[in-house]
Amino acid sequence: TAFAVEKGTPGFHVEKVNDIIGMFANYNGNLTFDNARVPVFNRLGQEGDGWKIMMGGLNVERILNAAPIVGMTRECIRYAKQHLERRLQFGQPVGGIATNQAKLADMISKCYLGRLVLYYAAHCADLGRDVPIEAAVSKLFAADSLMETAIEAIQCMGGNGALKIYPVQRIMQDAKLSQIAAGTSEVLKLLIYRQGTKRMKEDLKVPQRVIDPEMNVPPPVGKPLPRIQ
Repeated sequence: TAFAVEKGTPGFHVEKVNDIIGMFANYNGNLTFDNARVPVFNRLGQEGDGWKIMMGGLNVERILNAAPIVGMTRECIRYAKQHLERRLQFGQPVGGIATNQAKLADMISKCYLGRLVLYYAAHCADLGRDVPIEAAVSKLFAADSLMETAIEAIQCMGGNGALKIYPVQRIMQDAKLSQIAAGTSEVLKLLIYRQGTKRMKEDLKVPQRVIDPEMNVPPPVGKPLPRIQ
C-alpha cells in the first residue's frame, strides 16, 4: 500500500545526508521510521495498490531521467568537438585525425538515438499507454550511452578532459549514478527481457519450415501445415 509520510510526523526523521560521487547539490539521506503512525487519510489509492502506483510513477520517472542524460551527452560532444578543433599537433588540429572523427561520430549517433527513443517513450506516455518497456529502454540506452560518451570525450580532450574547469569529468561521475538511479541497468535489462518477450510473443514465433522437393532447402511456409493423422 502506498502512502505519504509528512515532515514532522512523530518517529520519522532523516538520519544524515550522505556525500555521493556525482549529482552534486542533490541531497541524499537515510530515512528512519520509529513507530511512526500514518493516518489513513495519507493513503494513496486503495489498500494493496502500492505496487501499481509505484510502477506507474517509476515509468514516468525513468523517461524524465533520460531527458537530462541526453542533454549531458550533448554537452560531452560540445566540449570534445571544441577541443579537437583547437588542439594542434604537428601543425594541424587533432580533429583532422580519423580516429577522433570516428569517436565523435559514435557520440553523435548515441545522442540522436537517445533523443529519438526518449521522444517516442514520452509520446507513448502522453497517449496514456502502459510504457514499462519504452521507459526502460529509453533510460537504459541513455544512461549507458552517456557513460561511454563521457569516457570517450575525456579521451578526446586528453589531460584537459580530466580538469575540473571543464564539465566533462563531472558528467562522467553523474553518468555512473545515472546507471543506478531509477533502476539499475541490470534491472532494466531484466524488465525488458520479461516484458519484451511477452509483448513480442507473436512476432517471435518461428515459422514452420519444410524441405522443398525442388530446391532441397527448408524455406518457411506461409501458414501452419495440416496435422498428419
